[in-house]
Amino acid sequence: MAVALLCASLLSIVVGHALLAQGQLRMGHVSTELTKAKAINRSIVLGVAKGETPARISEEAGAYHLVAPTTILQLPSVSLNQALPPLKVTPVSAQ
Repeated sequence: MAVALLCASLLSIVVGHALLAQGQLRMGHVSTELTKAKAINRSIVLGVAKGETPARISEEAGAYHLVAPTTILQLPSVSLNQALPPLKVTPVSAQ
């Protein structure tokens, strides 16, 4: 009886180690996939950031024969905590 109990406990230890090793292999694979996905994400974010640069936008505008504005008007900041007053719209007369 003692020998059977010893064999069963050793077998359960071996099965436990096998499951642990299998889990570590899966975790290593998932970690590798995560690293690849992070690298792809970084390259996509960098591509988007390069596309948003003012130099690239100006270059694209030149390709479409757009000209730079003569003046730039900085809009005032608006508080997001209160509603804006209603707009005053005047109709354009028909000419």
